[in-house]
Amino acid sequence: RRVVVRNVLKHMNNKDVVKMTSSWLATLPDPNSIVITKTRKAPNQPWIQVTLEHVDMVQPFIQHLNTSKFQNRRGQVLNAERVEPDKDNRKRQAQDNDGRDAKRLKEPEYKTDDQVRDAITPYWRMPYEQQLNSKQREMIKKCAVKITQEVKKRFRNLQQEAKRNKNRDTVPLYDWIAAKQPIHMEEILPSPTQTQY
Repeated sequence: RRVVVRNVLKHMNNKDVVKMTSSWLATLPDPNSIVITKTRKAPNQPWIQVTLEHVDMVQPFIQHLNTSKFQNRRGQVLNAERVEPDKDNRKRQAQDNDGRDAKRLKEPEYKTDDQVRDAITPYWRMPYEQQLNSKQREMIKKCAVKITQEVKKRFRNLQQEAKRNKNRDTVPLYDWIAAKQPIHMEEILPSPTQTQY
């Protein structure tokens, strides 16, 4: 019973939609032969979905719209097509050949002990020294470098604003930001007692 009409204007209010659909039916030999029960206009999209009263009205409606060559205000020809049932509709449950619910037949996926450890404690496979080195590198990459980049970006924005606005003073870049290694990070102190995760 549903038909999609494409190439309608993207921005239409309800009055425009009613006026447009009425004009389609008015050009029929018998305007009462097709009844539109519901319309749905997607916001900012160039299509409209029309629901007809009976299934047998769908094909005559599509044929009438496509042969009449209705146009929108921009001169684009409207095109109608039947809405196919959505195979991937999440509301409908997929069924197998026996008619049983396929979701119930799907076996639960269990994680192995190693997969759980990888998710919770990602460094558990490494020796302790390597763990510390990896954590140090990660802290430099995710914290120190990121802070430096953000501060430099802020200074660039301030300098650009100062160029645009003559009344604004230029802010000189801090000396520590211009250094080769702006943020110095001390080594991670190892734990005095080591057991295991």
